[in-house]
Amino acid sequence: MELQSDRSSDMMHAGAIAKPIFRLLICIVALFVAAAVLDTVSLRDRALSAVLIFLFLVLIVSYLWGFRYALFVSLLAALEFAWFLPPVGSLRLSDSRDIFALAAFLIIGITTSHLSNRARREALSAKRAEDAARRSEEGLREVIETMPAMAWSALPDGSNAFVNRQWAEYTGLSGEQTVDSGWRSTVHPDDASEHMEKWHQSLATGQPFEHEVRLRRTADGQYRWFLVRGMPLRDGHDEILKWYGIATDIEDRKRAEEALRASEHNLNLIVNTTLALSWSARPDGSADFFNQRYLDFVGLSAEQTQDWGWTVAVHPEDLNGLAGSWQSIMASGTAGEAEARLRRFDGEYRWFLFRANPLRDESGNIVKWFGINADITERKRAEDLLTREKRILEMVAKGDPLPQILDGVCRFVEAQASGFLASILLVDGNRLRHGGAPSLPKTYTDAIDGIVIGPSTGSCGTAAFRGEQVIVVDIANDSLWTNYREAAQHHSLRACWSTPVVSSQGKVIATFAMYYREPRSPSPRDLETIEQITHLAGVAIERKLTQEALQQSETYLAEAQRLAHTGSWAWNLRTGTSFWSQETYRIFDYDPEKVTPAWDSILERAHPEDLPEIERRAKIVYTQNRWVNPELDFRIVLADGTIKHLHSIAHPAMDESGEIINVVGTIMDVTERQRAEEKVRRSEESLLEAQRLSHMGSWRHDVASGTVIVSPEIYRIFGVQPDEDTSSAEFWFSRNHPDDQQRIQELFERCESQKTEYESDYRIVLNDGTIKHLHAIGYPVVSQSGELIEMMGTIMDVTEHKRAEEERERLRQLETELAHINRVTMLGELASSLAHELNQPIAAATTSANACLRWLAHNPPDLERARAAATRIENDGNRAAEIIQRLRAFYKTGAPPKRELVDLNQVAEEILALLRDEADRHSISLRTELAPHLPQIMADRVQLQQVLMNLLLNGIEAMTDRTGELIIRSQSTEDGLLLISVSDTGVGLPSEKLDRLFSAFYTTKPQGTGMGLAISRSLIEAHGGRLWATANAERGATFHFTLPAELQQ
Repeated sequence: MELQSDRSSDMMHAGAIAKPIFRLLICIVALFVAAAVLDTVSLRDRALSAVLIFLFLVLIVSYLWGFRYALFVSLLAALEFAWFLPPVGSLRLSDSRDIFALAAFLIIGITTSHLSNRARREALSAKRAEDAARRSEEGLREVIETMPAMAWSALPDGSNAFVNRQWAEYTGLSGEQTVDSGWRSTVHPDDASEHMEKWHQSLATGQPFEHEVRLRRTADGQYRWFLVRGMPLRDGHDEILKWYGIATDIEDRKRAEEALRASEHNLNLIVNTTLALSWSARPDGSADFFNQRYLDFVGLSAEQTQDWGWTVAVHPEDLNGLAGSWQSIMASGTAGEAEARLRRFDGEYRWFLFRANPLRDESGNIVKWFGINADITERKRAEDLLTREKRILEMVAKGDPLPQILDGVCRFVEAQASGFLASILLVDGNRLRHGGAPSLPKTYTDAIDGIVIGPSTGSCGTAAFRGEQVIVVDIANDSLWTNYREAAQHHSLRACWSTPVVSSQGKVIATFAMYYREPRSPSPRDLETIEQITHLAGVAIERKLTQEALQQSETYLAEAQRLAHTGSWAWNLRTGTSFWSQETYRIFDYDPEKVTPAWDSILERAHPEDLPEIERRAKIVYTQNRWVNPELDFRIVLADGTIKHLHSIAHPAMDESGEIINVVGTIMDVTERQRAEEKVRRSEESLLEAQRLSHMGSWRHDVASGTVIVSPEIYRIFGVQPDEDTSSAEFWFSRNHPDDQQRIQELFERCESQKTEYESDYRIVLNDGTIKHLHAIGYPVVSQSGELIEMMGTIMDVTEHKRAEEERERLRQLETELAHINRVTMLGELASSLAHELNQPIAAATTSANACLRWLAHNPPDLERARAAATRIENDGNRAAEIIQRLRAFYKTGAPPKRELVDLNQVAEEILALLRDEADRHSISLRTELAPHLPQIMADRVQLQQVLMNLLLNGIEAMTDRTGELIIRSQSTEDGLLLISVSDTGVGLPSEKLDRLFSAFYTTKPQGTGMGLAISRSLIEAHGGRLWATANAERGATFHFTLPAELQQ
């Protein structure tokens, strides 16, 4: 095929060469023929004939083959013309006119060739144009007839001139039926008027016509939407020759547009109802749309936000940054985002994430920017919370003081929102202590520092008590703040929400409170903030407390090691490094700053006799072929020659393969222990001697075997002979007194079965019949599982003690009788005063009785006055009975001491009432300075009355020779005692014999027994108090006695 193609190409090339050669030959032949013809013409006419013939040939050649061939013929013709000019047959021209004629011939020939060629080309162009127009019209008609659109043409007046086959098939109208305005019948009635109006408007203005209209389809009578377009065809004078147009079916497009409009409507609904703030902007960045949620959020209208109006809602501090980010995003032409705060309609600023995405056309040019703003306020708050939490935890990790950490927590939460004051109180037992409150007034924090936790102690105390959140909306009207309302209102605190801070173990360790200066309830966000802060505060407090506990534990450990002389150590076998605690350094007497822990340091201190064993142990550890006894006792020699005894315990730490990688242990300085063991041995010997001297022995009863083991002193107490079998409990029970035997055996068996302690007194009978009194104590020893292992105890020979107790009891009885004698003696001294005291109510009763008789004797009897007189008789009788009753209680004997609640002021008033007449008789004034609200105490009223009467009578007797004043005072002291003082202005105290003042049988009065003050001191001391005397500055003496206030228990 390639050879055939080459051959065809060669043939075409040869034909292209032969054709012009052939034409040139024809031109030459024609000129020769013309020359032959001219040769026959007469010489006179030959020149003109040559011109005409040659010009004719030039015209013919130029018309047929063009200017180049005509030019060739003109040149050859000029040569022949010159040939025929005289002299004929020669090309030499002698006459100038011949030259002119030849030049004119050439010019005319060339001009003729050019004009002829031009005419030929125009004719050919016209013919070609006509052919092309005909073919184009035929092709256009074919195209119009076959195109899917409906084509038409109309005359300048608008009457229809042509419709294609598509139009005829769709409408069912032929070209003749659409002439003029017959096509109007296909237009939908609703569209006809507007369509015709627009068509006539285009006809009048000559502007292109375009309109959407519905046309009826003849096949089913349905109307479909068409876009009808018409363009005018104009001539060279801009006159309209014809209208051409097409009608394009846009039914599907219209439906798509309707669907698009519906979709846009739905999209608008979605955009306006979505939670995000949506917007769009032009390519230059100016805004052109904001959804309704955006407008509602910023409180602006759509017109106010257009272009750059939306920037008024941006926080001033964020505006420049946001503008710069927006410019960068637009410059990059890619999606981007930025963060800024937007002002809400209520004035609150919230953080938003601005996201922008470009929309591009087919050419890649940005036609619009679309964006959404997502509310990231909570995320920013969370980030800020995490940042501040990290800062708080860093403070905890650094070991900052707890008050500083809690102040940081309070400032942190106060920075989250404005308008409140934060406070943290720490639980300390049953009270709350100040933890942190940097913004609250110090006077207020001092006032609530140490408040008791309880059910109605403000918000914080109640929250700690309940273990739940307590919200007080209005402090002024809340019963929980009754006791603290004044302090809060003084500082304008109106609301307080308190939440307990709970540890990981569920224990309340603190409270977190938010104070407001106006009544307020918490919002959901407030509750969320409270939850976050209480968690953070709980973590911070618990970690800090744990750190402090750990530091305290480490301190205790170090102190315990120091006190126990026990150090710790560790040895890494892989690296060879060691660790020693401070106590280990002290044990080996090394300076931690100068000596690095190592085995060499230990070997350097090792005692020469113990060094081989230490080295052998170290070698075994290194070779790791076996692990020997972890304990080792050895000695070291310090630099000053001191020898220490040490006890070491080691424990291996192994990896997964069982290889020992570390050895940890303790080392104890047991030098003192060894000395102590020696002391213990000596102490045991001393104990046995002490038991012998104190007549006390110890015993053990093994429950499993029933064996009884006793100390040597018990053998002596029971008079046991060496050959007696004492290993059973029955032997020892057999020595008990018959009256005590069953009781003691039952007590012992009950304590063993119930595993309880016992203490009892009983008697034993020796072989020689001697009776001894014993005091026994026993207690159980149980295992970890609660099983009874043995009973242990002591037995003391209290025979001499019993005899001493009997003697003391006899002395106590004697002392009681002496006290009674003292009281009777005092009553004797007061006989006249007491008689006067009794005469008063008796005389008053007699007077009232006489008055009563007189009122009854009246006629009629005056019963009301008689009743009043009888009532006075009853009162006076009761008064006399009370005096006699007090006297009987005071002097009666044999009554046991009776402790009851006693008011010391009342006791003083009762004794003063008995002594008032005695004092008046000696012109002595009685005055009291009794402190109000003294606490009552548990005491014997009669004994206290006796003490007071002794002191008061002594004071009266000291002032019998002169007038004076007797003062009785009562008060509470700072150390919790009740102090009673009796002062007189008498002769005073003998300074040289003050030390004998309270001795028995010592007296300064001629008729005194010397027992009053001694008995009084013993009575006061029996109540746990003290009695003493002091001399007054001017004259007289003062006797004081104190009683403990705890006696009220």
